[in-house]
Amino acid sequence: MSASTQSIIVIGAGIAGITAARELQLRGKQVLILEADGEIGGRLGKTRKLKAQTDEEVPIDLGGFWLHGPGPGYYNRSGAFAIDENPLYTLSRELGIDFMIGGQDPPVIFGKSGETNEDIRREAEDTCLRIFSYIKEVYIPKLQHSKIDVLSMSLADGWNYALENLEPLNPMFRDPKSLHSNYLNYYKSYWQNLDNTQMEDISLQNFTMGIVHDGPDIIAKPAGFKTIIDRLASGLNIKLNNIVVRIIYGQNGVRVDTISDSFYGIACIVTVPLGILKKGDIRFQPELPLYKTLSISRLGFGLMNKLVMIFDKVFWEKDTISLGFARESENTFNWIGNVYPFTGKPILIAFFVGNFAKSISTKTDEQVVEIAIKTLRIRYGDAVTWPISYMVTHWEKEPFCLGSYSYLKVGSMPSDFESLGRSMHPLYFAGEHCSPDYVGFAHGAYLSGLNAAKELHCRLNSISKL
Repeated sequence: MSASTQSIIVIGAGIAGITAARELQLRGKQVLILEADGEIGGRLGKTRKLKAQTDEEVPIDLGGFWLHGPGPGYYNRSGAFAIDENPLYTLSRELGIDFMIGGQDPPVIFGKSGETNEDIRREAEDTCLRIFSYIKEVYIPKLQHSKIDVLSMSLADGWNYALENLEPLNPMFRDPKSLHSNYLNYYKSYWQNLDNTQMEDISLQNFTMGIVHDGPDIIAKPAGFKTIIDRLASGLNIKLNNIVVRIIYGQNGVRVDTISDSFYGIACIVTVPLGILKKGDIRFQPELPLYKTLSISRLGFGLMNKLVMIFDKVFWEKDTISLGFARESENTFNWIGNVYPFTGKPILIAFFVGNFAKSISTKTDEQVVEIAIKTLRIRYGDAVTWPISYMVTHWEKEPFCLGSYSYLKVGSMPSDFESLGRSMHPLYFAGEHCSPDYVGFAHGAYLSGLNAAKELHCRLNSISKL
């Protein structure tokens, strides 16, 4: 096999692929991006316009949404401190992008009858953090001392053990029907949202991975992440509707086969989602080494869907970003985001993950709205009206996504993320699943694309000097 051009081929026009291509092009390389979808951006680029009361169309991010805290910040579960600001915030400022800024106040959480109790909320939040500390400092060392395979156990195992054995503990937290327990379920669901799956699937040993940045959540003007994506992609050579089915790679370069064409290059950066790698839609020739295929198999690829609703007016606490609902089960709409502080529009976004998201996938969008309306009426009663417009995401059914983002599944290890990101010239990899410190975050995907491009550039320069 010989390369007929000097192009570098990037597979996938999500933020990792676009970042890699942009960086290489800035360094004087010829780059071609092949994107399976009919639009760029991957999940982050999925912005749709919904009608408001005045027939005005409001752009809504369906994939990502908030750019989490400009930073610097810390990661609550592990206490790891990040001295740098969110790199996407830094980049966006360099690109001249403006932001809508929200707050970062604690959530308002409503009980079974719609009441609030700040004392119980604070106690539940503290208890949640104490449970995680107990798991790390007591339960896991106890298992290791007993020679029990911690890697085969889930975070749910640790949560249940800690809830039963942690002392001192208000006994009301052990009563599943109590308001205390319901409030604790809210915080349990919050942590499940971060990993876009339920605790039964999350690795007990490695559940503290990742770093988040401090500061208020922000949204890029005027269309969220799509604004950033479009600015980054300006001037890049992107071919849409090109579904890659095979990558042949060797010492002389790469051949990338799509359904209808073939492309040759000196190297290739693969940035497709982990869900696509898991399904095996792209054949590698020769096959990927065992360390990569094992990591692909071990890691989890979760599901977080959204219900976006635009109402005729605000009937909720307009300045509070997080509206929480304390329920007997965490598998329901526990967390609804208020977009009004960012946009000035009466918009709510309900998030649902894991088993709850999978159960909802069998329902019609109207039925999903009905569930959310029923939840909202716990607090707001008859003030809750049917939304003017709404949209439900179904990332598990999107053929070029097959889910949302990666997480450390039972049996997986942090080194699996490093294995996925490891290059094997002329083949390179990028995406949030290749970013051990920022798994599941947009800036993780961005940094991985940047790193892959820099590594490839250095490799090509060193080869040219031989």
